Amino acid sequence: MVFSCARDMLYTSALFVAGLEDLESRRDLLSHNFFKSILLSTSCLHSLLPPPHNPELLSGLRAPSKFLIELNNTSPSPPTP
Repeated sequence: MVFSCARDMLYTSALFVAGLEDLESRRDLLSHNFFKSILLSTSCLHSLLPPPHNPELLSGLRAPSKFLIELNNTSPSPPTP
């Protein structure tokens, strides 16, 4: 939806006029809801999740996480000769 009065407005002001949330907030909410739906055992994607950590191990950690958090290296690899 495009409002003619919002053409020269700042992004945040135009969102307010249109009654919308910013893209970052909507993306965060969608991804959070999607992951919560995968956690349900009835989800067809549930089997793709790694096994949960041992609860006894988690109780001793400062910042416990139910699943392993993998860090991916997205930097470009050097060219091969």
